[in-house]
Amino acid sequence: MRWIAFCIACLMSTPAMAANVYEFAEETPGYGRFASLMQQTGIDKALGNRGPYTIFAPDDAALTSLPQGLDREKLVQILTCHMTPSRVLTSTLSPGTEAVVRPVGGCRLWVRRTADGIVVRDDAGRQHRLTRTDIMQSNGVVHAVGSVIYPAY
Repeated sequence: MRWIAFCIACLMSTPAMAANVYEFAEETPGYGRFASLMQQTGIDKALGNRGPYTIFAPDDAALTSLPQGLDREKLVQILTCHMTPSRVLTSTLSPGTEAVVRPVGGCRLWVRRTADGIVVRDDAGRQHRLTRTDIMQSNGVVHAVGSVIYPAY
């Protein structure tokens, strides 16, 4: 009987497994629109796989800048510029250093640690500030970004 009580106590004190990178967007207030767009395009299914993935997740406010009437192909291209098939941790960046990241969408991103935080530069030279970094999930990591990363058309 003591063994059963011990096992139940162990299970109750064990933290729940972190959500996967898609579930982060789906379950975190302020990222519902990003989750909805991933679901609309079918990307959510791929992000439920083992990974590892890194997601640069724009919040709902940032996604208001998306042009109206985007076709599925263009939307997939934009969304996949926010996703890499590898784990990118900003905690490993030294001040002033830069890492090149290759998202699934064919974009190229440069991630740099500055005195003011972490900044991502895209192919077109636009700067995107990360508002939260290294949010670990069961199949990767999420970085919250305050703007939408567009491909260099």
